[in-house]
Amino acid sequence: MPDYMDHVQELQAESLARHVDAARLKSGGAAVLVCVDCDRLIPAERRAAHPTALRCVHCQSLLEANARHYRGQA
Repeated sequence: MPDYMDHVQELQAESLARHVDAARLKSGGAAVLVCVDCDRLIPAERRAAHPTALRCVHCQSLLEANARHYRGQA
C-alpha cells in the first residue's frame, strides 16, 4: 500500500517531467534567428548545424579571431 512519501515522490516526478517537456518545447526566441552582433538573419544551415548559435558565421569568426589575438595565439 503506497504511503504519503510515495505520493509526494510521484507528484515531484510528474512536475519534473512537465518542466522538462516545457523546456524542450520552448522556442529559442529572436536571438536564435538573428545574430546578436549584426542583427542579420542566421542562415538555416548554420542553425541546423549549431542550434545554439547566437552569431552569424562572420561575427563568430571575428569573435574567435579576437579571442585568439588576446590570448597571444594570433
